[in-house]
Amino acid sequence: MLESELLEREAEARRAQLAQTFDELRARVTPGHVLDRLVDYATDSGGADFFRNLRDQTVANPLALGIVGAGLAWLMLSNGRPGRRSPGVPYRGRGRMRSYFADARERAGNALGEAAAGTRDRVADAAYRASEAAGSI
Repeated sequence: MLESELLEREAEARRAQLAQTFDELRARVTPGHVLDRLVDYATDSGGADFFRNLRDQTVANPLALGIVGAGLAWLMLSNGRPGRRSPGVPYRGRGRMRSYFADARERAGNALGEAAAGTRDRVADAAYRASEAAGSI
């Protein structure tokens, strides 16, 4: 019985150490910190070049941006209602446009998911290292 009580006390001490480590990590990993890490990740990858180029092209060609914006607004406001067209003539452009935007949405979701997974892995790694350090103390 004495050995089992000792094991229970050690287990409880480990749980307390882990709880303290996770509380410290939770205090360090704030939404602002995660956002800063995501911004750092975006600036270190090719995404920064894309957005920098997009900004430069927008400043250089504001009329083109207005036309594209008006076209996208028109597309969104149409809300999938069929326009006036000749009977018997199918319009196939909308399906292609939907699939294009669905693919773009999927690619953006995958990129965000990868960034979140990278951040999650880094946090998990830091938690593991912290628990190892706490365990060695």
